[in-house]
This record gives sequence, C-alpha cells and structure tokens, in this order.
Amino acid sequence: MQKNSLWFPRFSSWLSGLLLLLLTGGLTSSMERIFDALASLMDAFPRLFFFGVAFAIVSPIGIIAYVHHLIQLILDKLDPDGAGGKTSKGFGLFWPNIFSWWEGTYGWLVILLATILTIGLLGLSLPWKDPDQIWDHIQKLYEMLVDVNKFKYIFSPVTVIWVIISAYLYQFEHVVMLRQQRRD
Repeated sequence: MQKNSLWFPRFSSWLSGLLLLLLTGGLTSSMERIFDALASLMDAFPRLFFFGVAFAIVSPIGIIAYVHHLIQLILDKLDPDGAGGKTSKGFGLFWPNIFSWWEGTYGWLVILLATILTIGLLGLSLPWKDPDQIWDHIQKLYEMLVDVNKFKYIFSPVTVIWVIISAYLYQFEHVVMLRQQRRD
C-alpha cells in the first residue's frame, strides 16, 4: 500500500475546506444582517454596540462547533463503531463537546486565514498597472463568501485559491494532531 504524503491534503481536508466554503455563505449573510442591526444601536447604546460587535465576530465559532457536532452525531448513527463515536458522546444533541468547539475555533481561523491569504495572493499575482482589477477580484471574493449559492462561483479562480488554502490549513491541523498523538 502506498503511503500518502503528510503535506498534500487528504480527502477529508479537501472536504472540510469545501464544507467550510458552503458554510461561509450562511455565516457572512447573517453577519451582514447582524452588523446592520448593530449599526442602529451605535448612537443610542455604544457599549451594547461594541459588545454586540465582539460577540458577532466570535459567534461563527459556536455555529461551526454546532454544525460539526451535528455532523458527528449523524456519522455516529450511520457508523456506531467508527472513530467519530469517541468524539461526540456525552453531550447530547444540544451541546457540542470540546472537540467540536476546537473544530469551531479552527474553522473560524481557517476562514480568516484563507480569506486574508487569498487576498494577498491576488495582490501578488495581479498586474499592478491596474489597481481596479485587484479590487474587482477582492469584490468577487467578498461576493463569493457572502452568497449562499456557491455553485456559480465554484470554479472561479478566487474560490479555487480559497479552497486550496483552506485544505492545506486543515492538512496542517491533521499533521499537528498526528505529531501530538505520536508524542503521547
């Protein structure tokens, strides 16, 4: 049997990147609505506004954790003897376990890093003669992240770059976990 490279993303890394891409549509469109609602609070209740902004920025962690938890519960029902059975038991339907909270935190980090690195790569690769073209690509990235219907963007260069970066970030997490398991 051929041994897979540790630094080329596994199938699960690619799948995690694609699922996270699909989840960003719901996250970013709901974030737009939340920030619009919070903007109306700024003059009357500035402290509540700043608390709401801070809460809105970290709220994707909980959403991703809960989605991960639900996926783990479904996988446990399909394959009770699988590896997921060890990670999702004990907290029931409504509260994610620590592993799901970690995946939520890491998913939030992947969204941020993949977006920032995609913008950076676009800035490096596009010709500097026309800065409007760079902003057009950044606008396309934003539209792709906000749009719930990802299928019209699935083969655009911006989306492909974003998914590749996110798959490598998930592979990095896998390699770190493997090294940690070997040390224990």
